[in-house]
Amino acid sequence: GTYNLLGGPAGCANCVAGQYSDETSTAACKTCPTNSDSPASADDKDDCHADAGYTGYGDGVAACAAGKFKATAKSSAACTDCDTAKYQASIAQSSDTCADCPTGQTTVSTGSTALTMCYQRCVAGQHSTAVTGMGCEACGHGQYQDAQHQKTCKACPGGTQAWTDN
Repeated sequence: GTYNLLGGPAGCANCVAGQYSDETSTAACKTCPTNSDSPASADDKDDCHADAGYTGYGDGVAACAAGKFKATAKSSAACTDCDTAKYQASIAQSSDTCADCPTGQTTVSTGSTALTMCYQRCVAGQHSTAVTGMGCEACGHGQYQDAQHQKTCKACPGGTQAWTDN
């Protein structure tokens, strides 16, 4: 984490934050890879940890993917998924800028990347409409859905059919 400023051991100086020195008797410190930072006196490239919006360290720093964010800087921590019923299309987000799905809609899981992944929360026996996801419709002949908030219906097992009160 030092470099030789004037020659000899008395001339050694600490590398500043954002730089590292992994060699002895070097005349200058090296700059951390893009989108990473290090504490002062870092002595290895792996001491360079990702900025907010990025994950990893050293040469392994990568942007948080769409549907994720990371607010902590100088950290190799993993990016955090957007919650269910939220989405984020942009990469390298440094705060929770995940957008809410429209009222009454949700997503299948965390980490959704687009508004088109939002769909209507339907009651059991229904599924969201395939084209827009904006409405609910009853399961078709030979199908059922025993859970709420589903995008599709299940096929009835062989030799059975769905019973409706219609």
